[in-house]
Order: sequence, then structure tokens, then C-alpha cells
Amino acid sequence: NTATDAALLGGEINYLNRRGYFYGYTPGTDVSRDLLKQVYQTSSANVSVENRKKGQMNYRLEGGYSRLTDAYVSSESEWAATFDGTYSLKQGRQLSLLAELFFIGRQDSLFNQNRNLIRLQPAYTFSPYDKITLTAGFNAVITNDTFVDGTGGVKLFPHVKGEYQATDRVVAYVLLTGNVDKVSMHTVTGENFWLDANQAMVHTERAIQVDGGIRVAAGSRFNTRLGVSLASLKSPYFYTSIRDPYNPSGV
Repeated sequence: NTATDAALLGGEINYLNRRGYFYGYTPGTDVSRDLLKQVYQTSSANVSVENRKKGQMNYRLEGGYSRLTDAYVSSESEWAATFDGTYSLKQGRQLSLLAELFFIGRQDSLFNQNRNLIRLQPAYTFSPYDKITLTAGFNAVITNDTFVDGTGGVKLFPHVKGEYQATDRVVAYVLLTGNVDKVSMHTVTGENFWLDANQAMVHTERAIQVDGGIRVAAGSRFNTRLGVSLASLKSPYFYTSIRDPYNPSGV
């Protein structure tokens, strides 16, 4: 990190190597250990800039690139950019904007695929009554994915939040929202190391989500939250099979 009078600049370069071996063959079977090895290598870099002194207008801009490869033929590149900004008005009111852009390129043995996901969340926060804070906004999503219902393109979801300051340490909250969650080789292999090649992927649509609960600040360094969350998902994904354990490369 480095800083100027007006901005704080940051950057990171990361490399991650995850390896393991496929399993599931009959004990005693003569197999080649090298053929069963899976290795995921992720190289990434990102840079960020944000205002150094908090004031009426605050912002953070971040951009990055990540490249993921496996031990066989699958790979994925991802460009990402995020802007998170707020502008304070009088009487505790605030305008905010969260913008996220993802451009994903996937290469596999049977296909190449270019995907995009753009998410925008403008919102207005105000306090109509003492101890009550409301946030009203929406989530706008642009993607070239086609969901199971045949839709895609542009989608709009509500984003409404209410908070009640019950005590100095306890806040009750409720949230009504919806969005599209990114699904990619990066995210899925983080959940399932044994992912097969040439798997079709579609972002998950949270058509509606309702959260509610309380937040408790038990001290300066300890916070806890108790709540419930309900959501209706479209285009969810499931894991139903793995590679051939005797020949995971498929060759």
C-alpha cells in the first residue's frame, strides 16, 4: 500500500496451488498415481484506490485479474472491477452506489465460453423517525447467461432494508432483496475439488430473499448476529457425478 494526500493506493499479487488425487477405484487395482493427480493453480493480481480522508463523498475502486488452470485441459480467466461509493446529504441522508463488473472466459476440451455479469445497486438511506433507518434501492443485473426459464439479459430486483436501534448495543433489522450470484469455475472448484470437465455453468438468480434478525455489539471487538433468511432461487446447481476415477483426464 501507498498513500498520497488525497488517496490510498493498494495492490496484491497472489498465487495459489491446490492439489489432490482422485479416488473411488477398487483397492488393489493397478493404477498410475500421476494420472489421478488434480492440480488447480490460480494466479491473480488486483489494484485499488480509495479516498484517504473520509468526508462527504467516499469511494473505493478496485480492479483485478485472475487465471485458473487445472491439471488437464480446463482453464478460466476473470477480469473484475468494483466501485463502492457514498455521498452524504443533510440530516443523515445518504446516496450510495455499488457497481460490480465480471468478464469471464472459459476454455475446456469441448467448448470455449465468454460470459459477463454486471451488477448495479443504487440506494438512498434516510431516517424518517428517531432510531429508525431505512434504505431504499434496487439491484440491476446484466448478463449474457440464459437461465432455466429462458430469460437473461437485464433483471431488476428490490433492495429495501430497515433498522431499528433498540438500545445502544442492539439493532433489529429486516431486508428484502434479490440478485444474481456469480457462478464460475473459480467459485465451483472452491466448493468441489473433483469437478468434471466441460460442465455447463449458469449464474444463480436469487429471485427474492428476506432476512430478519438482531445484531448485538457485546464490546468494542465482539459482535454477534442472530437471524433467519429465506430465499427463492432460480438456476441452482447440484453435484451428481465425478470423473472416471481410473482415467480422470478423459483421454
